[in-house]
Amino acid sequence: MPKEEPQAYPEELAVGEVREVIESALIKFGDVNRNGLAERVKQWRGKFSVYPEKVHPDVTSRSMKNKCWDFSEELADILWEEGFPVDLAISKKKVAHTYLPTSYKGHKIVIDPTIAQYVQRHNHVFVGTLNQLRRLVQTESWQAFEYVWDSPERKPINEYLPWIEKERSS
Repeated sequence: MPKEEPQAYPEELAVGEVREVIESALIKFGDVNRNGLAERVKQWRGKFSVYPEKVHPDVTSRSMKNKCWDFSEELADILWEEGFPVDLAISKKKVAHTYLPTSYKGHKIVIDPTIAQYVQRHNHVFVGTLNQLRRLVQTESWQAFEYVWDSPERKPINEYLPWIEKERSS
């Protein structure tokens, strides 16, 4: 009798679980001075969510401009503190943008806290697969996906934020 292949973990379930991890981490966003970011991110404490109905009206396409590094770094620090590893990805094609890719239960997941600067009417933190991101971005009238999220420079987080590895090993 042939050996039965194990069922792959459902993509939507994996994305939903990561979404809950991110929502939980956002509670701590801007609460302590992580790596000197407190002054730059504290005004956003309690304003972010992965759920559109929970996002504060201050979070807009305009207000998210040029905040991707600080917000991604802050969220990455929180996630690593909670034992959820992510990397930092930096696109350098035509637009400089930073976001957090991770792998979870066999799925590549993208976490982008400042997607609103590129996708209007999407002011909540994006959590989903690259295909989901591509479909979302294609609703815009320009080639944002290719410019921003396609083939970024991706390195382990400790190459960008070396203190994370030091904290984890101590």
